[in-house]
Amino acid sequence: MEKKAILVVSFGTSYDETREKTIDKIEESLQKAYPDYKLYRAWTSKMIIRKLRKNGVHVNTVKEAMDEIVKDGVTDLLVQPTHILNGVENDIMLSELSEYKDKLKSIKVGYPLLTSTDDIMELIKIIKAEIDLKEDEALVLMGHGTTHYSNAVYAAMDYSFKDLGYDNVFV
Repeated sequence: MEKKAILVVSFGTSYDETREKTIDKIEESLQKAYPDYKLYRAWTSKMIIRKLRKNGVHVNTVKEAMDEIVKDGVTDLLVQPTHILNGVENDIMLSELSEYKDKLKSIKVGYPLLTSTDDIMELIKIIKAEIDLKEDEALVLMGHGTTHYSNAVYAAMDYSFKDLGYDNVFV
């Protein structure tokens, strides 16, 4: 018998209020969309995981979540990272997941938010629909950046805003 699950992989946060407004909401939406799937959580930031564990809060790493998933007899797994881009944390996640490819019938992995040019254009469309800037206003969007080559997505997004005539949006 097949047993299906979703693993939501996030960078993580040590702030409860931030987690409730972001990661928890994404997980709730996925659980509603896939009610027949058991939902698992894993975070990739070793620094945040260590900080939480010092305070008595346990959040699984990808390997810990995968060990639990295998132990629970899951056969088919959907993995959805909440990462913004295909950076270092996403690469590590993919490497760790690959160690389990022979332990489950299937592992399917979704992409981070900004993977393709189409993703950038769709996000720009959403932002413009939500935010009505006046002529004397500007919007500044910030990401924490990375040494990974995927950092170029920020420049691509800034260029795309400018190319579409939005000179008052800065990434």
